[in-house]
Amino acid sequence: MFSVWGRLTGSRALGLLVFHLLTFQPANTPVARSAAPFRGPALDHVRRYQFTARIKANAGVSPFKVGSVITGRFTYDLKGKNKHADNLSHAAFESARNAFTFQAGDLGFSGAGEILVTTAAFKYAEHFQIVAFDLNLPMGWEMNPAKVSQSFSFLLQNAPAKRVLADPPHIPNRLSLPDFVNTRELILDFFHGVRWPGGQVNARATVLATVESLEEVGN
Repeated sequence: MFSVWGRLTGSRALGLLVFHLLTFQPANTPVARSAAPFRGPALDHVRRYQFTARIKANAGVSPFKVGSVITGRFTYDLKGKNKHADNLSHAAFESARNAFTFQAGDLGFSGAGEILVTTAAFKYAEHFQIVAFDLNLPMGWEMNPAKVSQSFSFLLQNAPAKRVLADPPHIPNRLSLPDFVNTRELILDFFHGVRWPGGQVNARATVLATVESLEEVGN
């Protein structure tokens, strides 16, 4: 297990791991036609990816059927702020633009609260991870409100390092799945258990899925 910022990532690999604007219109004043939505230029410092991952273990969380495919998306900001700027071996980048969502069948989940990109570069291992510590859940699902230790992440790792990531670690400009050979996982760590319509797990339950594809998508 590898801890990037004091939280376990859950990796088992070696050494590591519109708005609506209300306007007042006086009586008998014509209402203007709605303007077309603004579409500005793409943000060249934001990266968006979509992925697929096949479930290999569900720890009893039966809606995540072993062998089925999870689809997902994540976004990260190259201008994210490093929370550990004084550390030369690992980093955790925060940004309001970071996002993480995934879908299992007709069940949709999305990261809530702080979403971080973590990177690390050692001789023995290197990794890229995007992680949320809370989720927006489907209707009828519940988690213990005590969020300590739970995490939901997309993780790529080499052990030993192949120097895919620079040293000191930074946010990669682009990601390529073949660059990471040891760990390619979606890790859903319901540390305090989880309840869903028709079932529940009261103890820690970690759903593991092997990432099978990764593709950058447009802004």
